[in-house]
Amino acid sequence: YIRWYVAIALGACAVFVGMSLITFNLYDSTSFHFSTVVHQQNALGSIGAQFAAFLLYMFGTAAFLWVPFFLFAAYLVIAKKGMHESERLVSA
Repeated sequence: YIRWYVAIALGACAVFVGMSLITFNLYDSTSFHFSTVVHQQNALGSIGAQFAAFLLYMFGTAAFLWVPFFLFAAYLVIAKKGMHESERLVSA
C-alpha cells in the first residue's frame, strides 16, 4: 500500500505545481515582487503564488516540466519500475 500512497503524493504534487503555475499572476505579492493588491490572484493563495514565482524565476518556462516529471514518477512507482528501468526509458 505504500506504493499507492507515494503515487498519490506525487500526483498531488503534480496538481499543486500545475495549478500554481497556471494561475500565476505577475502582480501577486511574492518575495520577488511587492504589490499593493490585497487579494492574491493565484488559485492556491499566497503559498501557490510564492511557489510559482520561485519556480518561474529559477527555471523559466521549463518550470512547467515539473508536472510531467511528477506524473512520470508516479507512474514508475505504480508500475514497480526500478531505477534501471527508468534509466532505460529515458536513454532510449
